[in-house]
Amino acid sequence: MSFDHRLEGHNPYELSSCQLVDAIHSMTSRAESVAVMLEGEFHGLELGKLSDEMKANALSSIRMELLDIKQTVSDFHEFQQQQERENQK
Repeated sequence: MSFDHRLEGHNPYELSSCQLVDAIHSMTSRAESVAVMLEGEFHGLELGKLSDEMKANALSSIRMELLDIKQTVSDFHEFQQQQERENQK
């Protein structure tokens, strides 16, 4: 399954370290907000009862953000290695 559509114009061949930090910040913020929403369910801070389907979708959302982070960092690392190889020529 491709998650390319979720990476906000992510192009590993044009990603600076500043852009990497910004991308990771956005992804972790989204995942954290979903986790905080779910946390209320387990601490009795119900803002509105979430159905099991909503909880499953929320957990899936966190998982997708984590996969996006993994892919983004991996792509950035590969790009940096490629740059190093080109600079050594």
